Amino acid sequence: MLFSCVVSFVFLFNFAAALPVEERAASCEVTSYTFTMQNACGFESIHGLWPNPYPACSFCTNEQFDPTSISSTTMDAMKKYWPTCSGGGTNDDFWGHEWSKHGTCSGLSQEAYFSKALSLFSEYEKDCPSGSSTCELCFTPTFKYTGVCPNTYNFL
Repeated sequence: MLFSCVVSFVFLFNFAAALPVEERAASCEVTSYTFTMQNACGFESIHGLWPNPYPACSFCTNEQFDPTSISSTTMDAMKKYWPTCSGGGTNDDFWGHEWSKHGTCSGLSQEAYFSKALSLFSEYEKDCPSGSSTCELCFTPTFKYTGVCPNTYNFL
């Protein structure tokens, strides 16, 4: 059964990724959001804000991340609370990935998407179990908090 689920997931992911952008955007009806925090930088930080269902809600447009569209206040907070924790890329690379893969499906502007994640971090960071390396919190499509997510998915 597990093998069947994995094969189905891989097939769906590859199928969704192969669809033209217009079809991916049309097939994405956000049913919830997963907000993920991590302790990979040596401190609690944001990993991402991901619309569900996944993979239908990924790479919905070709819009590229534009750091100039982000206010200085939001950008300063992103540098502090949403840095890249991997040694292989820059913050702009990481934020560009998060925007391209997830933000483009949110229906929000770049400023609104990153600001919303920062706001959720400020309000809900305390809801994560202390000492955990990753914490996923669930929200409705209107960002009403529903609790710690029951399942762990890999939305990297």
